[in-house]
Amino acid sequence: MTPSPSAIAVGPAERVGRWVLPLVAAALAPALWLGSEAPLSLMLGLALAVAVAQIVWQDIATLTIADGTVVAVGLVGIVARVTAQEPAAAALPLAVDALVCGGSFWLIREVHYRRRGHDGIGMGDVKLAAAGGLVAGLDGFAWAVLLASLAGLALVGASRLRPRPLGTADRLPFGAFLGPALLAVFAWGPPP
Repeated sequence: MTPSPSAIAVGPAERVGRWVLPLVAAALAPALWLGSEAPLSLMLGLALAVAVAQIVWQDIATLTIADGTVVAVGLVGIVARVTAQEPAAAALPLAVDALVCGGSFWLIREVHYRRRGHDGIGMGDVKLAAAGGLVAGLDGFAWAVLLASLAGLALVGASRLRPRPLGTADRLPFGAFLGPALLAVFAWGPPP
């Protein structure tokens, strides 16, 4: 018999994750109301940093990413891009970026599952990719994936120095690498 979701123990990472979206929304509301670009940019960066910290913590602890945290990341991306241009002009590029970024990760996930018989990328990573498209756009997301992949490879390489290095059966929390990479691209922009 499978336990109900409410019967499964909830750890501290999941409990904190429930508060990320309301905190991000509450932080963005006054900045949007003020209408000034400087406070809004600061609040967007801080809100994204809080969401990314939660993603890193939870993904390392449980290999999951909370839906509310992913929504918070997407909300930051939407607000940043809609306030930078006309909302009507931002709608189509936002939708395309989210669909292409999330869709590409979903496609990789499905191909891996069909060939290997097990998940290689979790659905949390797929949803984070869609939110990453909202935050960084297609070009910025490509750079974020490159940064995250290089960081993951560096971790695997560094693990070779341990008595028991990471092997092919070990799972890496990719969201813990992708989140900070998205934050870096958001803060500094993609390379020219």
